[in-house]
Parts: sequence; C-alpha cells; structure tokens
Amino acid sequence: MTNPITLSYEDALQGLKDAVAKNGPDFRYKKPGDFYTICRNFDLEGNPSCIAGHVYYGIDPTWAKDFDVNVAPVQMLVSIGDLKVDRKTEILLRIAQNKQDEGMLWGKAVELAQKVAERFGHLL
Repeated sequence: MTNPITLSYEDALQGLKDAVAKNGPDFRYKKPGDFYTICRNFDLEGNPSCIAGHVYYGIDPTWAKDFDVNVAPVQMLVSIGDLKVDRKTEILLRIAQNKQDEGMLWGKAVELAQKVAERFGHLL
C-alpha cells in the first residue's frame, strides 16, 4: 500500500482541464492491450496515460506510479484509503474516468463530469 494522497476538487478539476489542454479536447483514450485492464494511470514508460493518471501525476508522480495505484480505478483508490477526496471530487474523477473508458472524447468527458459533480456531487 502506498501513502495516501489528498486531492481537492479544485486541484482535480484543474488536473483534468490540464490533461485536456495537453492532449486536445478531441483526444480519445486508447485502452491498454491486456484483457484484464480497462485503464492504466501510467504507461510502461512512466508517462500519464488515462485522464486520472494525469491528475495524479500533477499531485505526486511517485505515488501515481505505484503498481497498485496504476491499475486501480478512482472508486477503488478511495475505498481502500489511498486517495482522500470528498464526495464531489470522487464523482468528478469517476465520471471523467468512466466516460473516457467508454470512448468519450476527453473534452466532453470532463465537461460532463464537471456538470454532474457540481450539480449533484453533494447529494450522492
């Protein structure tokens, strides 16, 4: 287990927007080639891969590259205590990551995630 990190809503949203700015709003995430992994936070060279990986890298690159963190979705990191976030931030990251995994363009995924988190994040 890694040392947990804490992530604010503002930092998470900025990290998502930075990932979109870096890769472009029409960027579509390509899933790793192995059967068991939907998304990987970092590629084999240690560069951010999925949209959540970009956010984590901006906070703590060493933490994000830990193997257990690398293949874990947002909700798993939160439930095991490796990622400390409030509910609104968790919803933001989960929706962005899930929509990316479904093939949605990153610009649209972040836009949708932000709308849902800001409108309903405190209720979920």
